[in-house]
Amino acid sequence: MNALSTPFTTTTAPIPAPQVWNPTPYHWNNDEFRILTEAGCFRDKFVMLINGEIIEMANPSPKHRRSVGKVDYMLKSIFNTNHWVRVQDGLETSPDTNPCPDVAVLNGTPWTTPDSGEEVLLVVEVSDTSFAYDRGTKAHIYAAKSIQDYWVIDVNGRQLLRFRDPIADPSAPRGYRYATQTTLTDQDTFSPLATAHAIVPVVQLLP
Repeated sequence: MNALSTPFTTTTAPIPAPQVWNPTPYHWNNDEFRILTEAGCFRDKFVMLINGEIIEMANPSPKHRRSVGKVDYMLKSIFNTNHWVRVQDGLETSPDTNPCPDVAVLNGTPWTTPDSGEEVLLVVEVSDTSFAYDRGTKAHIYAAKSIQDYWVIDVNGRQLLRFRDPIADPSAPRGYRYATQTTLTDQDTFSPLATAHAIVPVVQLLP
């Protein structure tokens, strides 16, 4: 048998399976969110950072703005100069979440209280179109931050939901929830947890 007729075999290398690319959203943190905000990236948009996602909120309606103004006015008349009432300002509740509550009361002053607001006495959300979100997602966020007093003002239902007693609950979002929820009508009065001597008529917080 000559060289031209010598039998031979060939082998084929296995073709590697193609890599699959699965697009995933970018997870923002508070430092990055602050840089974007200070750079004016959102202009006149209302945004907040929730679980690493930048969420655009609805523009506030006239009744929402009026209710926020009433809450701000009322709380500033209740809390003394050793407290800081902030309106629609950032509040970092975790490294990737800044819900920007409508009103927050912090223990201390702008000179003594850190931006992260470790000593938050009260948070208030005024709900026009966001009632379900405020009593759901945001309630769990504030419970996880151990905020003891949280109000949701329902301007359409003319009621106020008061959340207290945050507790750990592995089955709840973020692992926390409020153990006590009270619904107050526009005929009711109540007191903030941090100032039990003050009497607040619900109707005076509604638009």
